[in-house]
Amino acid sequence: MLRNNKLMKVITLVLFIVVLGMSTLGARVVASETLTIHAYIPPRTTVSFNEAGELVFSSNVPTAQVAVAQYESATLLSVTAL
Repeated sequence: MLRNNKLMKVITLVLFIVVLGMSTLGARVVASETLTIHAYIPPRTTVSFNEAGELVFSSNVPTAQVAVAQYESATLLSVTAL
């Protein structure tokens, strides 16, 4: 009975190793694919001031511009983001 149990363990271990070996041989790349993702990134432009009163301008639009002009007693802030 003890010998039969030991034989079953050896057969199970051998089968497990064979199955493991076959699964790693079958895990190869046959062909490659190219995945292209198209997405729309909406334009974002922010203008704010920090604690020191300096202008902080951030935009993901490459043509975005900010201009500050002083007129007598007024300051004009112009933001152009097309």
